[in-house]
Amino acid sequence: MIDAVEKFSPDKGARFETYAIMRIRGNIIDKIRAEDWIPRQMRKKIKEVNNTVELLRQKLGRSPSMDEVAVELNMEKEKVEAILTDTQTVSSIYDKKGTSEDSLSVIDTIEDSKLVDPLTNLEDKDTKKDLQVALKRLPERERLIMVLYYHENLTLKEIGDTLELSESRVCQLHSQAIIKLRNILTSSKSNRLQKSIV
Repeated sequence: MIDAVEKFSPDKGARFETYAIMRIRGNIIDKIRAEDWIPRQMRKKIKEVNNTVELLRQKLGRSPSMDEVAVELNMEKEKVEAILTDTQTVSSIYDKKGTSEDSLSVIDTIEDSKLVDPLTNLEDKDTKKDLQVALKRLPERERLIMVLYYHENLTLKEIGDTLELSESRVCQLHSQAIIKLRNILTSSKSNRLQKSIV
């Protein structure tokens, strides 16, 4: 935001708000592309699960089951599974331990209690693609709010301060964006279903 204020030139005919939104959006996109980011809360949970898996592996002398990890963390098994599923894009959980070619990553050391259905993976990929397309269809301000809230972990108040909007207005725009995304995604899913039937 400070960078936008310093570099804004009113002589160019653009409004500051439009200029700032474009600068902030560009910086966010650059940052997202530059690093493998993940929300802080999720990163903390991933680290906790990784540490527990490693601790149990050393303690038991074998790979722990998902149930054992869940009990140790005092979490539901489904939540542990969800955290591990979310880590698929996080490189730290896939880092190889050791130097040999047959060394295992942390996720490789967890006993697989059920095989992942390839169809589910395809559906997840389709959903992610649909979400990316849906986000592009949102008005610029709503899209920016979604990015700042979900990817940059800013609070509604922080987003309001950045965009010079009230917290309640940001909340309204966020709610509108959620409704629009839900409608777009529902439509995409039904279109895909119709195509698969034909």
